[in-house]
Amino acid sequence: MALAFKKFPQFDPEKAEMLKREDIEHDLIFLGFLILVNDLKPETIPSIDALKKGGVLSIMATGDNALTAINNAQKCKILTSSEYLLASYCNKNSKIIWNLRSSNEEHAASSRAASEHDFDEEENENLLFEPDIFISNKKVELMNSQDISDAFNDLMTSDDSRINVTMEGTAFQHLLQLRDKNKYIQEYQASEVLSKVLKHGRVFSRMSPKQKALLVEEYQKATGEIVGMCGDGANDCSALKAADVGLSLSEAEASIVAPFTSKTPDISSCVDLMILGRASLDLSYELFKYLMVYIQIQFFSTLVLMLKTCNFADEQLLAFDLLGVVPITILLCWTQANNVLIDRKPVKSLFKSSILYSIIGQGQIQFW
Repeated sequence: MALAFKKFPQFDPEKAEMLKREDIEHDLIFLGFLILVNDLKPETIPSIDALKKGGVLSIMATGDNALTAINNAQKCKILTSSEYLLASYCNKNSKIIWNLRSSNEEHAASSRAASEHDFDEEENENLLFEPDIFISNKKVELMNSQDISDAFNDLMTSDDSRINVTMEGTAFQHLLQLRDKNKYIQEYQASEVLSKVLKHGRVFSRMSPKQKALLVEEYQKATGEIVGMCGDGANDCSALKAADVGLSLSEAEASIVAPFTSKTPDISSCVDLMILGRASLDLSYELFKYLMVYIQIQFFSTLVLMLKTCNFADEQLLAFDLLGVVPITILLCWTQANNVLIDRKPVKSLFKSSILYSIIGQGQIQFW
């Protein structure tokens, strides 16, 4: 961050409030650079790795600069070194600019801003390809527009494309507008491009609070999966409220709208929440199956006794509950969650084949 100052011979605080920013920020005297370092917390990389092993897709949505977000995503393995990165953002003319960047650490991407350059427009008004430069071993390699176009077409046509997407908030919002207007990007509908961006998107930078909430809602509609969100600031409140599961990493504003609040200010709580959440859901299904089996046993036992013109005595029914129901229920509740997050997601409904076959199978055993 560059620091500079400007001297005013006569300074009136009341008139200063009426000055425009561009009238002040010129002819400044340079002071120096302020360098801020915000390293990853020690718990971040193990937590992301644990979520990945548990079958949870991790996506970064931040207000930081794109290159800063990409660098942090590479460090915590949201973007791996073997993947290619397709970065997109909007320029002054509200067109989407696509850059092809390698996420390999030996490549240093150019940090030029889109607004500082003139680009040759392609035939489609909504899509521009910007040549980008990579420096590796003192050799300059030019990624030309055709390379970027080929990567974009591979992203759109291949089901197993290795290209990941990073997108700035203004580009994401512009893409949503194109989708709503049924516009085309090259020969592809904007809705198709949005679907691919959501599938391969890993980093969304320069996101405003509203854009974060829109991103969560789009993932909910596109995937039909449970979408969680964790954040620690007031700018995350909208997304925390829109998510199916919101986890606040602070006890400030975000904790008001989030149903869960972590006492530790790091994402390791996400892993704990996933483990306990899946365990709770599994326990609910197990209790349901157990009660259904118990009802079937009681039904067929009573049916057999009724055929013999007799029935259970009250003492026998009490013994069944005390010796059968209560101990097993207590043991089920005492069962601890797994220590690690495994890649086995609980079923989403009671009417799944695994649950129905279990109940019907027990009924068949009791009948025969």
